[in-house]
Amino acid sequence: MKSPTVLVLGAGASQPYGFPLGHELKSQMIMQKDNLTTRRHLLSFGFNDKLIDDFNNALTFGAHPTIDIFLEKKTNFRDLGSYLIASTLMPLERHTSLFPQRDWYGDLFEALDFESEEPDASLPSVVTLNYERSLEHFLNLNIKYNCQDERVEFAHEKRRKLRIVHAHGSLGKYPEVDYGVSVNVDTLRNAAAGIKIVSDRLDDSPDFQEAQELISKATHIVFLGFGYDERTLSALLAKTELDTKHFYGTACGIKSDTIKRLQEMFGNQMIIGSGETCHDFLGKIDLIGKGH
Repeated sequence: MKSPTVLVLGAGASQPYGFPLGHELKSQMIMQKDNLTTRRHLLSFGFNDKLIDDFNNALTFGAHPTIDIFLEKKTNFRDLGSYLIASTLMPLERHTSLFPQRDWYGDLFEALDFESEEPDASLPSVVTLNYERSLEHFLNLNIKYNCQDERVEFAHEKRRKLRIVHAHGSLGKYPEVDYGVSVNVDTLRNAAAGIKIVSDRLDDSPDFQEAQELISKATHIVFLGFGYDERTLSALLAKTELDTKHFYGTACGIKSDTIKRLQEMFGNQMIIGSGETCHDFLGKIDLIGKGH
């Protein structure tokens, strides 16, 4: 594997495993207004009926394309929004959505070759903007399912050295917080507390600082399923000298004006996809194949 490499994951990277894109998350959160259990949880946290209804109306009838943009502009809904994000995503952490294997997680697992004696320095790093923990859970279970019995513990030791940083927080530290944990008052409170949005003071977040550091030290930076929000991209690259890096990025569903902005920003230092899936794009750029 070419090194040092960092994979930067947006919502599209985990969409094949049952998680929503930005606009889909907004729609699914709107549907929560009809979930009586969710409303009961929110009331127990001190959010009143009027605030919940006002949130639903503003999200439903407003023109904000994503929940991040909505919460950035409607700051009085910030805390309520984190609970609703958590209550929407937590039930989507399903084992059955990860297996049987498909798309790019399995490709990454093979490339990581956890059973080999290859130095840990060859491992890439992962910066994810997603709150869910599907990649961690997949890699953990895949060792159990696929590695030779006598190499399982060795493989887990190597896996634990793989740095996966949730730049915007997560539903809980894995594996201390179980994948697919049931939604109740306690688990929802803890998950909501770990969620950050773009308008929060991310520079004060240790996770975001670590993400910036990993990207700044990498030679190859690969954006997978990333939406290229200008503010998010600028913040992630704030400590990075662009002219010393090689950039790669999927562009499935990305508008032409965004692609033009990326071309102006990175020039010929970036290889931009032409609509491929994450699986196909990784095969195209051949960055994580064995022997590199």
